[in-house]
Amino acid sequence: IEYFDSNFDNLYIHEGIKEIAGGTFGAECLGNIIVDENNPYFVVEDGALYDVNKERLIKYFASNKRTYFEVPETVVKIDDMAFGGAVYLKELKLNEGLKEIGDYAFGYTIIKDFKLPSTLETIGDGAFTMCPMLEEITIPESVNYIGDDGLFTYFPLEVYMESTNVTFGEYELFGVVDFIVDCTREEYAELLIYALEHNFDDESADRIESTFKDLDTYVAQYKYYCHEG
Repeated sequence: IEYFDSNFDNLYIHEGIKEIAGGTFGAECLGNIIVDENNPYFVVEDGALYDVNKERLIKYFASNKRTYFEVPETVVKIDDMAFGGAVYLKELKLNEGLKEIGDYAFGYTIIKDFKLPSTLETIGDGAFTMCPMLEEITIPESVNYIGDDGLFTYFPLEVYMESTNVTFGEYELFGVVDFIVDCTREEYAELLIYALEHNFDDESADRIESTFKDLDTYVAQYKYYCHEG
């Protein structure tokens, strides 16, 4: 499976499915995923889909209304968009042993604090995009790559770099971007919750888009703060 229209109530993964690409379910996985008991490749546990060895966290179910989640200690990679749209989740504990955070892995969430583990090596493109409640983050010494706009949150973000050997993607825009969104962090978080509950329909998309300031100003500032890797 490489792509799936993710506005569903329940998705059944039959026994013959062997591969699921990262990001397959996007940021709008609103329902539950059920894996056939005879499928030897995938497993669902505690509201998330994993490979059978629980080394890949493929998708956390965004519809789950709990506010706290711990990533299992076996996980090595959090897939692209794995937590995308999980707007009820406020606290997330990442495990030691985690090595890779995929593209847009935490996009469209209201998680306030990320303690990145000392084993982390890679942060994907836009990993924290549209994370309005995230105010600061420490990049551990182990990190050697941060993808395009990997630390771009749409709001001011204080970044503490412990790593001295990081390669960046083509562009990296740090969170010095309070000029982009014309609302508070809390107001933006409410918009994200509204969007998820309305399946990211046209009205909710318009509400989010209306918070952005003048596009010409945004582009000019974006170019000013970017640097080539």
